[in-house]
Amino acid sequence: MNYTIKYIEHEGVVEDMVFLFEGEYHILSEFLDDVDSFSQDYLEIFDNVLSGKAEKDSASGNACSFVVDKDKTVIEFLYPENEDKPETCSVKTKELRALMDEWLQKHAEFLNRRK
Repeated sequence: MNYTIKYIEHEGVVEDMVFLFEGEYHILSEFLDDVDSFSQDYLEIFDNVLSGKAEKDSASGNACSFVVDKDKTVIEFLYPENEDKPETCSVKTKELRALMDEWLQKHAEFLNRRK
């Protein structure tokens, strides 16, 4: 999955980073922010589904909710500009699980470099 890393600055100081995605996948930026906040729970949910311990599972975070099954995960942004037009995207579950690991690793590296 292609993304661009964007560094968030405030008064000339780099404070955070995000993965930016194009098109319908822009929701993944918000989802990964939730992953950062709920990583233990989210990783367990995905691992349980991928290992077959659960057929399907779901959760809701600060910005997104999702439904995960072995093949695909559907993510919905909880605060769309137009409430009558939900913002969703569908991603292969294995690909999304790998992206979650990549995000957590790169974000942790970024935070460690800031110290």
